[in-house]
Amino acid sequence: MDGDGVNEVLIGTFRGDVSILKMQNSQFAEIASINNSSAVVAIKVGDLDGDNSAEIVVGFHDKMLRIYNFSLPAQLVEKANFRFHDPISHILIGDVFSKKISHLIVCSGKFIYIYSYYKGKLREEGQIRLKGDIYSCAIADFDGKGNTLLFGGRGNEVQLVAYQSRFYQETKATIRLDYYPTDLKVIEDGGHKYVLVTSADGKFVIYIYVEDMFQPIYQIQFKGTINSVGVTLVPDRSKHIIVLGGSNKELRIFDFQENTMQERGIFNFEAMINTVKVADIDGKGPYEVIVGLDTGELLLYELEK
Repeated sequence: MDGDGVNEVLIGTFRGDVSILKMQNSQFAEIASINNSSAVVAIKVGDLDGDNSAEIVVGFHDKMLRIYNFSLPAQLVEKANFRFHDPISHILIGDVFSKKISHLIVCSGKFIYIYSYYKGKLREEGQIRLKGDIYSCAIADFDGKGNTLLFGGRGNEVQLVAYQSRFYQETKATIRLDYYPTDLKVIEDGGHKYVLVTSADGKFVIYIYVEDMFQPIYQIQFKGTINSVGVTLVPDRSKHIIVLGGSNKELRIFDFQENTMQERGIFNFEAMINTVKVADIDGKGPYEVIVGLDTGELLLYELEK
């Protein structure tokens, strides 16, 4: 975000802190932060208005959405805010209408709201209403006909929906679960799209999308709830690294390639894992795993190749 070629780490806390961290001398150093009185429930970074500068979009427990810019000298500047009627559960940035324009997608209660953003103003472009609260959302082009929205929530199902307008939405496929989904990720491998789904009963399932249907190809059961899924593509090896962390204090790391999951290892912590991310922070390799614990600790581990 500061243009030095090294990735920063953005975190939000239950205390309402939004902080940007940078690795300095093998330790995290805070370079900018801002505090709100409400807990952070969702956070996303992306260029919303096409100015080649990233916006930081944060959803808070008090139903407020705030958009920040990072500017030098290191500070977070609020550019826009909006209060929703229902709690915010998920934020996504993607091209809903396949026109190479970024949209802000916000899950709030039973609604998915789609916004454009320009000069500090949010404009609603559409919305989808479901029967139950929505907890997670993803966007991808599953059939080569344009980007579709994938979302899941209290209805114990995941739906793939092509959004044309607020008057026309087509459900392409549905995944039915025993319990509501807690996280969704979409990856591509070997020309196929895969959906990674965690649910409230501790299951992690990978589905392949073929012939307009989702088919399960892999499943594991956690003893507790899986709180977070981290995934990244390793380009030179054409494989994905998948990291799972949850309430049972376990971190599990997998390689996924050509329809096959291979477990790297299981690692135990002394506290519940709230969030996990996997990324090449300095851009030089190897990849790192970031683990956020219920105690407020943020830990960084280097992955062996």
